[in-house]
Amino acid sequence: MYDRQEVYLELKAEIYSVVDKYFKPTSLDKKMNSVTNQLRDADIEILYKTDLEADKIKLLEALRQSYSTDEGIQLIIIANALDGTPNCDTLELFKKLCPKHMKNSEYDEDSEDGNISEYKDKVDLENLASEYEFDTGEVRRINRKRAVSDDESSQRHRAVNEIWSTGDMGKGYEGCFILYDNKLILALPKEALTKVSTAEMIISGAKKATSARGITTGNLIGGKITDHFDYYSLAQEKEQTKKKKKGFFAKIFPTKDDKPLEVVRKIVLIAASITFIITAIVLCKLLFIEPAQVEEKYDELRQIAHPVKVISDDSDTDTEKAAQKLDRFAQLKAINKEIVGWIYIPNTTYIDYPVLEHKGDGPYSQYYLHRDYKGGSSSYGSIFVDYRCEHSVNSKNVILHGHNMDNGMVFHQLLSYANLSFYQSSPVIQFDTPEFDADWKIISVFKTNTLTSQGEFFNYLRGEFDSETDFMDFVYNIMERSLIDTGVTVNEDDQLLTLSTCSYEFSNFRTVVVARRVRKGESSTVDVSQAANNPDAVWPQCYYASRGGTRKELTDFITANKAGDTPWYDGDYKLDKKDIRKIKDSDSDKDSDSDDEEERRREEEESRLAEESRRAEEEESSRLEEESRRAEESRQAEESRKAEESQKAEESRIAEESRKAEESRIAEESRLAEEEASRLAEESRLAEESQKAEESRLAEEEASRLAEEEASKQAAAIAQETQPPEWYDPDEGSSE
Repeated sequence: MYDRQEVYLELKAEIYSVVDKYFKPTSLDKKMNSVTNQLRDADIEILYKTDLEADKIKLLEALRQSYSTDEGIQLIIIANALDGTPNCDTLELFKKLCPKHMKNSEYDEDSEDGNISEYKDKVDLENLASEYEFDTGEVRRINRKRAVSDDESSQRHRAVNEIWSTGDMGKGYEGCFILYDNKLILALPKEALTKVSTAEMIISGAKKATSARGITTGNLIGGKITDHFDYYSLAQEKEQTKKKKKGFFAKIFPTKDDKPLEVVRKIVLIAASITFIITAIVLCKLLFIEPAQVEEKYDELRQIAHPVKVISDDSDTDTEKAAQKLDRFAQLKAINKEIVGWIYIPNTTYIDYPVLEHKGDGPYSQYYLHRDYKGGSSSYGSIFVDYRCEHSVNSKNVILHGHNMDNGMVFHQLLSYANLSFYQSSPVIQFDTPEFDADWKIISVFKTNTLTSQGEFFNYLRGEFDSETDFMDFVYNIMERSLIDTGVTVNEDDQLLTLSTCSYEFSNFRTVVVARRVRKGESSTVDVSQAANNPDAVWPQCYYASRGGTRKELTDFITANKAGDTPWYDGDYKLDKKDIRKIKDSDSDKDSDSDDEEERRREEEESRLAEESRRAEEEESSRLEEESRRAEESRQAEESRKAEESQKAEESRIAEESRKAEESRIAEESRLAEEEASRLAEESRLAEESQKAEESRLAEEEASRLAEEEASKQAAAIAQETQPPEWYDPDEGSSE
């Protein structure tokens, strides 16, 4: 027997995911990163993940490829392989690789074909409904070229003869694994049977398979098979493992023991987590907190705008209603004096808001576009009156703007009016002011552009009109553009209410809902059964360029009315014409005097209409000329402005270049002055050094001369001292 030695090295693994034409699991692809990370914590490294067709030949070919690679794969995981039957392809293959009656002679340890021997005999498989027959030559076994003892050989045979169960993987279905040629092959049941995700089964099955006694990374890498293959319990595994389990924070935050890739992974995970948390907070604020705060603010006003009405039987009802209206608007104006009305659309979720008007608004500034009714900053803004309404809420066309919020608030539900069923549920708008309470019947719902690049711009933002003809031309245009034929009539005496909000069928589009005020004595009820979708609704040109179709040609109200194309018109012009026609038909039997009178009247009427048409044409021509003149003036002013800006820019450029040149000149002069000063300083230094050197030389020469004189004097003194006295006669001494 061998001594069992556990060496904890990283186990390399490959995953095959079995797919068929009826089922292809997608959960594994989505959770592959999680599977890789969790198995890495268990010292299992996933090298490859491959989809594999449910075919036994392709399964064998895949296993052969895994065995032939030199990348050191020790664990092969076959996901979605077991279908719950005892004779499925994968289970039959396992039984073929691990026959229970294998003889020693069935494989040769010392084969001469490169350590590769083949299973040659067909094995009698027990407890099978039918025998599994396939070309056994397709399965090869790699053996070590070494002598083995009988005990070792028998242990080795038993090792490869066993098929182990992973236990219940879900709904009573089990996985299984074998040890073949020093590699673990793990097969897992189908996700559809266990109701457990493939990713979870891979993680659980791999940990169970690699935790069997004797099956360690050391055994698999070293090629040594030990003699015990029974399961450890989880408690035993925890007691016997030498590797310390990482704590919670160590799994998340980088530690000094982590590899560089692990550090990068943790940093990326932390960054992704922080980003997710911040995004979640922002989304929570935008989707839940801010809408709730906005609604809470407006609920306070709604309690004022919609008070519980208690009217006594003996009171003057109209008087009391008027008093209540004045009182509630007085309370609203006490909150903000710029509240000029209240809009409410029955059967909508949110359209129940105050209407504000800021007198300082203009083309480039709308005060309440991004402010709430108290004047505070708000992305929801407020519903406000367009600055083009010169007479405020008493304008001929009262224009109201509001944002299109994705959560359904403010004017978002105006987009739903493109659907006939929604219009039929809410055909009337309530818009009240301190001066009046009024219902408004919707007459048109249309989409329009704001960019000239998308086609001709229809100016629906007109609060006032030059004449009745001008007004009816406007009405004709909005009726021809309407997506719905509402069946509601309109004429030159009506007042309009226009609601506008952003729309996204094309860039910078608008959804517009137009209603007319209910007339005095008229019922506010609308017969919505007469409403229908308008197949000939006029869209901007970009619609037809994108989606095809032909755009209807528009004329003007008078031309269309004469042609009978204005069934929605119920004004005096149409009634007069109708009465004339009836009178002419019914009185054909009158005497000639009556006929002459009627003819005269008809001619006068035609003359009046012709005069009105001429005046309208002159007015239109004058208006076009005025617009052209203004456009030309605007163009010239723009060109003049651009020329002035260009001139200023050129002057600024020249001044800047001059300034830079002057700075450069001054800098150059300063540099030259510094160089001159440096040169003079250097010359002074050299002259001083030369002078000092000369003085030093002269001093040295003087010192040398003095030294020589001193030496000469000393020599003379010495010579004088050594000279004999004058009275000394050298000859006298010699004679003696």
